[in-house]
Amino acid sequence: MNIFLNLSQGCDFLYEIFVKGAPLHSSEEVPYYFQNLGLAGLYVLLLVVAYFVFFQKKKDGFQQFVKTVLFTCTVLGGVVVYYIGYHVNEPDLSFVVKGFLALFSTARLFILGNDLVEVHEHVNANFYLWFSVFSVSAALISTSILVNLVGKNLKLWLRVVFSSSNWVYIFLGLNEAGYSLAKDIKRKNAKSLVVFVKNVSPNEDISLESSLEGVGALVMSSTSFFGSLNLHHEEFLFQPNLQSTHVGHIKSLNLKGNGLKLKIKKCPTHLFVLTENEDLNFHLSQILIKDLKGLKLKIKVDIHIRTFSKNMSEIYDDILMHDKDIVRYHLHNQSYIAAAQLVSDNLPIKWILKNDPECIQDACVNRDFTLAIVGFGFTGSAAFRKFYEHGRFVRSNFRAILLDQSMKEREGEFINRFNGMFTDLKDYLEFHELKANTLEFYALLNEKAAELDYIVVSLGNDELNIKVAHDIQHVMNKVKSTYRIFVQVSDSRFYKRNVTNPDDTIRVFGREKDIFTEEIIVKGYIERIAKQIHEHYNANAPMNKRIDWDNLTEFTKQSNISAAEHVITKMLLGGFENSTIETTNQSDFDIVKQLRQFTSYTELEQVLGEAKVLNLGITEHLRWNAFHYANGWTTWSLDKIPEGSTKSKDELKKIHACLVDWTELKKVSKRYNEDFEKYDLDGMSVLFKNAQAGLYDLN
Repeated sequence: MNIFLNLSQGCDFLYEIFVKGAPLHSSEEVPYYFQNLGLAGLYVLLLVVAYFVFFQKKKDGFQQFVKTVLFTCTVLGGVVVYYIGYHVNEPDLSFVVKGFLALFSTARLFILGNDLVEVHEHVNANFYLWFSVFSVSAALISTSILVNLVGKNLKLWLRVVFSSSNWVYIFLGLNEAGYSLAKDIKRKNAKSLVVFVKNVSPNEDISLESSLEGVGALVMSSTSFFGSLNLHHEEFLFQPNLQSTHVGHIKSLNLKGNGLKLKIKKCPTHLFVLTENEDLNFHLSQILIKDLKGLKLKIKVDIHIRTFSKNMSEIYDDILMHDKDIVRYHLHNQSYIAAAQLVSDNLPIKWILKNDPECIQDACVNRDFTLAIVGFGFTGSAAFRKFYEHGRFVRSNFRAILLDQSMKEREGEFINRFNGMFTDLKDYLEFHELKANTLEFYALLNEKAAELDYIVVSLGNDELNIKVAHDIQHVMNKVKSTYRIFVQVSDSRFYKRNVTNPDDTIRVFGREKDIFTEEIIVKGYIERIAKQIHEHYNANAPMNKRIDWDNLTEFTKQSNISAAEHVITKMLLGGFENSTIETTNQSDFDIVKQLRQFTSYTELEQVLGEAKVLNLGITEHLRWNAFHYANGWTTWSLDKIPEGSTKSKDELKKIHACLVDWTELKKVSKRYNEDFEKYDLDGMSVLFKNAQAGLYDLN
């Protein structure tokens, strides 16, 4: 009771000062209203100082200031002012009752209401002054809430609706991969509309939001603009540190409500699902499809899905074949992309031309190419198979030394999945169960160092990869100078912190900022070339045999892409010079333009010579074999093919009769009464025709 008595006496004291007008210092005769006005000004000044000193430089500083300081002061001040009002007008009420009435009336201030009618009698200008101060504070807080709920969403909605961009890129979730890609897109075309929809994944990197806005991307919630006014957001004042993390039951991405509907219907649109959770990515893609169906699209949209597991394209091939009237699916496996980029930038033929050019004669390579893989996991295996695909030459053996601390398991898995490749390389393939940095590891490295061309380090840990790469470099430098080490580093920020003086013999691959670029993910220049070639021949095929690119299986697409990738290798083997030996990119296909100087293929054949034409045909057969072997196919022996069967392959079993050595291909041709050799020998003729038609020119 003493506490309530003291509080009541305190309010009586304030009542004497602010309402009755008793002077603070009886010796001074200052007008009491101006005295209160000065105090009110001092109160406001202190609030302003507190904001600038403690909150201005913080992220969302104003909101934090409103939530903590201003809200607390407003509630306390409002309760005191209303208590005084009730004390003057209802003196017979108990302290507790007046306190509850004051608290209730203060709460009404936050919904822009008041109970001034209840207390307006017997109060003077001083009371109204302080009432106005705290009413304005409450109004400011309420306005802050509304702006926080609606203002930003409204601004984003307007920017989307009235954007003049003809290209739309929509990302689901905030993550490093999406940030790297968006940054590259905006760097190349600042007018592109890039939108991130947040709150779709429980593991989003919220810290990226300001960075994304910094590069010109829009970040909006998966909740629509009109759906943003809900109870969840109204908890703003009472849960200052609340984050929107409830994303497990998303049923719609509200493409209509977020203003994206019109853009998607009118403009070429790419949607990206690049979270680090593969299951969530496919779940979100299905939600996307559901939302897109409701938009009644007239043009197809592209959905890009990030994957991590092996053979996801095979697993989801049937699923992805649905809805192809409105969607083009693109699966992006980070390990596959990293491996493909590694090989594309470091083609074995370029390495041989740079360091041992005299060994190339008549499109033959008179030396072996040797690759070592340190860490035979997902990425290491993908890199091995991709190098094998592009490292098969006439008179040359592709050799590989594979090392892993769990090699027994890795070897068993590899032989089971890629038995055709294992059989093809059996005499030139070594498996070693060794842990990196052990004595046995360095002993083997010393033994094999002289014959190594490329060494790929992919142990699953960026720091360990870099350390092992430098240790290998120390060993190799004692034996030879012409070698190259490729070290996988996924985290771009880790690389910047730890690699200050990169060495030319050690090159990094697999960084997210290098993989998730517009050229690789969106444009896919190699895929576009393969698509152009396919469409060119599709147009000339009988109607009953035409298949649109979007309706091809993922394996068939990759087969066409592999053939397009190998064009540069064929040109270099044929003796055509490239402007650069170091990297492979879109400009490398300029080498094909050299074929336009010939008026006919007959003229080109005469320049190449019979031997080169033959060896280039055999090289194409080696590539074709390697691609199939590296994708799990095996040979369909002629003695196991049912008599009378006209099929040379079984796609379900992944077996093909043509997966034999060049010298054995005549037997297969005779069995099917079809000249399979001619398909390979026509490789340069097809390349010539494609060049004349401009199919390698994406400009």
